Amino acid sequence: DAGNPLPFTPVSAKGSDRDWWVDGEAATPLTFWTMGGDNGITKGDAKAQLSGACATEIARLLAKGQENLAGFRHPTEQSALEPLRPEHVAILVNKRDEADAVRQALSERGIRSVYLSDRNSVLNSPEAGELLQWLHACAEPGQLWLLRGALATASLGLSHRELDRLLSDENALDREIERFQHYRELWQTQGVLPMLRRFLMDFEVPAKLLACQNGERALTDILHLAELLQADSQQLDGEHALVHHFTELLQQSDDESEHRTMRLESDSGLVKVVTVHKSKGLEYPLVFLPFATEHRQQKAGQNFMVFHDEQGQLQISLEPDEQ
Repeated sequence: DAGNPLPFTPVSAKGSDRDWWVDGEAATPLTFWTMGGDNGITKGDAKAQLSGACATEIARLLAKGQENLAGFRHPTEQSALEPLRPEHVAILVNKRDEADAVRQALSERGIRSVYLSDRNSVLNSPEAGELLQWLHACAEPGQLWLLRGALATASLGLSHRELDRLLSDENALDREIERFQHYRELWQTQGVLPMLRRFLMDFEVPAKLLACQNGERALTDILHLAELLQADSQQLDGEHALVHHFTELLQQSDDESEHRTMRLESDSGLVKVVTVHKSKGLEYPLVFLPFATEHRQQKAGQNFMVFHDEQGQLQISLEPDEQ
């Protein structure tokens, strides 16, 4: 659609040309695990049990791989089995504490792993600093220096003439103030992610970035940061708290960037632990999602709530109550 500034290009799934084999036969390519028992369980205990179960199964399969009893082979009967090795395995997690839990469980079983998260790298991108300026202006649209600073960022691509007009034309400045007041209202009522999406569309940022070299990478970073902010905002109270939180994240990232070590070549032979923000797992032969059912507790006072009614129909409540 030529009118869509964020086009979606459908692709065909490539799939794999190899089968997953265990104990001399083709194994089920997708397996769901359930936690037994009807009794409730605390979140901490669930995390420990899920991490342990995942690590135990990986240890079992890697041991079979060493015995040539688990691995990958082409469907033809004559093809040789490629034994399962640690670098074939990836574990997808939602956040850092899940990564820490599953890596600890792997370590207890003598399995080395590496955590691959691009949170630090995306926080060190130029777009992160620009995004902080946008947030400042949207949170306080009456502060003209914040507003002008946001409008002068490179990703918005405004011309010198347009920026100069804001200094000489009060009507033009008032329109921008009103626009950013609308962004603040959208932030307060729907959340930071819907607000940023509207902001990007209004200033045609996707189209401008995609027309530039490395623009796709920049746009991906901005959208990734917006997702991270939306997730973090669930634990914070109000737009100013989120701006303060994001400012601290960027400062920490700057401090750590000088000391961050590059991933060693030896890491290529380790089990990968990676966030769902960075990878959907399609590049790894064997993938585990031990925390796939992790979710945030719903509560009254949210801006909106999505749920299924008794007939199984999807509903949206814009003023959710306790029930």
